[in-house]
Amino acid sequence: MHKILYVVLSIFVCVQMQAMQKSTKQQAQKQPMTAWEIKQKLQEGGANGTFLQKLSPEEIASVQEIELGKNALRNMPEEIRFLTNLRRLHHYASTSTNDKMSSLPKTICYLTHLEYLSICCGDLDSLPRGLGNLCKLKILNLYSNRIRTLPRSIGGLTRLQELHLPQNELTSLPPGIGSLHSVQELGLHQNKLSSLPDTIGGLTALTELLLFVNKLTVLPPAIGGMMSLERLTLCSNQLTSLPLEIGLLTALKNLGLQANKFSSFPLAVCYLSGLQKLDISFNQLPCLPSQVSGLTSLRKFDLSCNKLLWLPPTIGQLTNLRKLKLSSNKLSLLPVEVCQLAACLKTLDLSWNALERLPEALCCLTNLQKLNLMHNQLTKLPTEFDRFYHLETLWLCNNQFEEHEINRIHAALQSHAFLWRYNYGCEIATENQCPSNWWRSIFG
Repeated sequence: MHKILYVVLSIFVCVQMQAMQKSTKQQAQKQPMTAWEIKQKLQEGGANGTFLQKLSPEEIASVQEIELGKNALRNMPEEIRFLTNLRRLHHYASTSTNDKMSSLPKTICYLTHLEYLSICCGDLDSLPRGLGNLCKLKILNLYSNRIRTLPRSIGGLTRLQELHLPQNELTSLPPGIGSLHSVQELGLHQNKLSSLPDTIGGLTALTELLLFVNKLTVLPPAIGGMMSLERLTLCSNQLTSLPLEIGLLTALKNLGLQANKFSSFPLAVCYLSGLQKLDISFNQLPCLPSQVSGLTSLRKFDLSCNKLLWLPPTIGQLTNLRKLKLSSNKLSLLPVEVCQLAACLKTLDLSWNALERLPEALCCLTNLQKLNLMHNQLTKLPTEFDRFYHLETLWLCNNQFEEHEINRIHAALQSHAFLWRYNYGCEIATENQCPSNWWRSIFG
């Protein structure tokens, strides 16, 4: 009897040992989760990210980038803090309203290795107070949310190079924004900003500042401290003047001032000798100061849709101009000095003015490729009109040309291989494709 019992127990022990060995072997053969599997499980689990607590050190180390777009994840799980090796975190909502991120957990501030954080097209209305703890963050993109304020700690992001906050509901900026000494691109357009903090001048590495479509009425003098700034867009605000310190931005190449409330040309701009593109259209300028001659590097100058009555002779000193747009003003004549722009000028738009005649010197602009003279009161063109050797596009409709002048212009243009634009440029054809009376179409 004892022998039988001994045999049974021996068999039982052997079976148990074999089972344990099999289980141990299976566990040893089990592969760790890949970064892709962790991301998929995080998406499928929605707000429940408890599985992240159970990841092995090897699994944690493997996850350096996570894309959380196109899923039903509205709230990022607090367990995201366990992904301590994460470098890039991106969430982009689809067209569905169900996947818009509505909040960020405080624990996201524990991801001290994070270099790129992007939450776009979401419902975020605030950011964690400890955001400044992300000491290695280089790019922060929060495009198209509902953010009203920025945390004071944002100044702690000392390695930040790009900060994109367009299409939010910001009404002000914290003083700490001036501590972002490494930021090169700052996008604050399409918000509700009415002013900027004086500390903004601390952004000494900034090369691009986008502030269009806000509610700015003034700029702080400290803006002159942005010595690296190359592009500044301030269009569609409520500015009536600029601080003199704007003239200190010696690196500035592109300045957008269109659709503001300027009733006089800001003199500080005239000191920007390195400026290459200036758009101050859709304002209320009655004239230009003679100091505009200081813009010696200017290539594109847009003065459309103002109230200009005349141009100063010094405009002829802008000898690097490629494009000059003066449409929709009240000009009745041009200064003779415009002929000094001959070297580089390729586009001249004088449409929708009150021009009755053009100076003969205009024919010196032999490099012109596009000339728009429609909607004026012209009765004739300069005598040597045929000197526009490189002319490609011409608009003359809605003027006061008589039949003999039309025939003269036609004869002058027959020697040019220029592009014919029919019906205000809606259709383009070459001369050999046009009907017999093609030249009349450019007159309307």
